[in-house]
Amino acid sequence: MWGQRLIWILLLFVDTGQADSIESEGYELSYTAFPTVDIPQDLAARHQIPRSDKHIAININANHNGVSKKISVSGVSRGLIQGSSSLVFEEIRDGDAIYYFAIKEAGEQDFLSFDLRVILPNGEEIPLKFVRRYDG
Repeated sequence: MWGQRLIWILLLFVDTGQADSIESEGYELSYTAFPTVDIPQDLAARHQIPRSDKHIAININANHNGVSKKISVSGVSRGLIQGSSSLVFEEIRDGDAIYYFAIKEAGEQDFLSFDLRVILPNGEEIPLKFVRRYDG
């Protein structure tokens, strides 16, 4: 059980598209941040996501025993260049998969830190922090 443990994942000098995950009680929580220009054009158009080198997509999803589950996600991002801003996550469904996306504007060659709060379907709250380097 995660309880109030704080999960720190510090990933400096890594590709912005690297996905990471954590597990707890049968739930796998996957997360990543990457430039929105990497999102396929049809998917971006369908969900009104701006495709740009200047925008970062934060993607979170949860699976329980291989089945995608609804979660609640909130948080803030901080950048050395762009400062701090709240993240608004939107649910996106692709078949049986459920993803939560937030879009953040980023400056060139910035370090972005993400401080998120994820609530799983079982009510478990997972504080999640990670850092990405952006080379846009």
